[in-house]
Amino acid sequence: RPPPSIPRAGAETVAEHIAEDPRHTEAMREEVVVSSAMTARECVRRVREAPASWGRSGRVWVNGQDGRFAGYVGASQLLLAEPDASLAFLAKPPEAVLRADEDLDDALARVVNRGGSGALPVVDSNGALVGALAPGEVMVELEQAVTE
Repeated sequence: RPPPSIPRAGAETVAEHIAEDPRHTEAMREEVVVSSAMTARECVRRVREAPASWGRSGRVWVNGQDGRFAGYVGASQLLLAEPDASLAFLAKPPEAVLRADEDLDDALARVVNRGGSGALPVVDSNGALVGALAPGEVMVELEQAVTE
């Protein structure tokens, strides 16, 4: 059964929300996105090459070899992993995945119902990672929804 929608003035998709604020695009450029074919050692090397602001989500996003989003690896998990461990094995599914074409209100309601505290990946209709929303951003949206 779909979760109840949070009432808001004006419909907006997750993609429209991300496009409204250029900080989303900038933040996604700073995220580390890797292939599931990499090892933990290779991924750590990639993280070391990332911008200093990488820690925003504390996650390394993992795409499958088919280009579809496969999950994430937390920074602590990555550092504790065997160097030759495959990211395909280490990647965890996120608490929720938001679809870019999904109504923002419905996505927020679903997130609230499922819980979770990490950044939420946003995928396109092909399952490719196109962005991520931090928990704080979700809370701001919910607060605005309640006060409208």
